[in-house]
Amino acid sequence: MGIIIDNKLNFISNTAKIKRSINIRLYSIQKLFQLPLAVKIQFLKTFILPYFDYCATLCIYYSKSLLQKLANSYNNCIFKLINVKSIHDSVFNSSNDFNKWNTLLEKYGLNGFQHRLIIRLATYIQKIFCYSNSPSNLANCFTVYNDLNKSYNLRNLLELKVPTKGKYNDHGEDTFEYFFSKFINAVINEIIQFRFGQYRKYVKENSNILHLKTLKTFNRFDINFKIYYKQKNKNI
Repeated sequence: MGIIIDNKLNFISNTAKIKRSINIRLYSIQKLFQLPLAVKIQFLKTFILPYFDYCATLCIYYSKSLLQKLANSYNNCIFKLINVKSIHDSVFNSSNDFNKWNTLLEKYGLNGFQHRLIIRLATYIQKIFCYSNSPSNLANCFTVYNDLNKSYNLRNLLELKVPTKGKYNDHGEDTFEYFFSKFINAVINEIIQFRFGQYRKYVKENSNILHLKTLKTFNRFDINFKIYYKQKNKNI
């Protein structure tokens, strides 16, 4: 399937492969410096972003440092292909700063790195959780508190039971069930039952809100903004 799975399941080799593939294509596109901006953006979407998107849901198993490396590569592609002048004097110290960056990129039909991942995670899990023809081994991973048949009232009856580390979960937070149970409860619980078209529209239009909720729940997505490329001529 094109994914490198090592014996430690840390995906370091796979991340390095992704970055190499992206750098090769970025270099090729950069040489076509005379292309109009709209064409460069289309090249970015067609030939580079699919490498970030392919099996992107595996990011739930990535360490914070791996996510940082991919974010650096993602932003490098944007700075080298798109003239985002208003970002040069900006400082990124908070999640709200990242939301401003995402809002700026939306003008080009793009999203910030974290926002793009969150949109894909939200779309992926809604299909599994709400569609009867989704893979049963994944859909059956989740337990709704209502299904536990408790004899007393719980405030979170409509939430999912988050697995605890123990006999049947010796990997702690690094499991599909743990991550997506928390993700649904904390990030998309209020909208997951929407029809897919309505749901997808909401997720795209409210990615900044979902970003803030995700950071409160998963520290690994709270990464830094590293600007290691700046255009020499800001007046271009």
